[in-house]
Amino acid sequence: MKRFIVIIAAGISALFSLAYGQFLETVVDQADSLCVCNEVWSVNYVPDFNKVYVSGSGSVVIDAASEKRVAVLPVKAWASFYNPKNQLLYLGGDSIWVVEPGQDVVVAVVAVRLSDGDLQQTFAFDSLRNRLYCLGDGNSVSVIDCAENRLVARIDVGAFPFALDYAGVADKVYCLTLGFRLQVIDPANLIILKTISCSGKELKYSSIAKILILYFFAITTTLCTKFPKSLAKSAL
Repeated sequence: MKRFIVIIAAGISALFSLAYGQFLETVVDQADSLCVCNEVWSVNYVPDFNKVYVSGSGSVVIDAASEKRVAVLPVKAWASFYNPKNQLLYLGGDSIWVVEPGQDVVVAVVAVRLSDGDLQQTFAFDSLRNRLYCLGDGNSVSVIDCAENRLVARIDVGAFPFALDYAGVADKVYCLTLGFRLQVIDPANLIILKTISCSGKELKYSSIAKILILYFFAITTTLCTKFPKSLAKSAL
């Protein structure tokens, strides 16, 4: 019986190995003396230069043609965006580092710290105005002018923004915040036009919050009334 189980396990293992080998073309090992990247949070392919940028605790540049590492950037980043209009790569972390992919050098640094939480979409690109919107630390959306690579505005959007996108047809920027509130931003004037409630969960969470608050006050009131009496009895 044990031999039969071992044979089945070996067969399953062989099948997985064959399947993995069939779809896996090349493994590029980045853990050596050239690499300063021990944790990876972002991968971005730059088609104009046929390079892959792997970012995390450091940033590694891989030539897609030779599948070899060609450069290392000592930049800690957890999000990245390639701008095809000015052919620059934006690596976001404690600041936003602007990288020229041809020489793999940092050409500018914008003093905007990105949120490092569990975010769905960190960057949104307004191709009409060549502006990059990003989820900054706190309750704001930061706007970067990519022509000059400088911060031009911070828009307060409310608690915990976690998703961002630009709609070219409507010429609007949409930012989703806590409570499933969609903030509609006018990119021409950099102001919020309206707030749209996207789900009934907002009301649900609000009701739950009220119940928890009432429950907390009920327990607190009970403890405050009973605790002094117990102290008085113990004193007697």
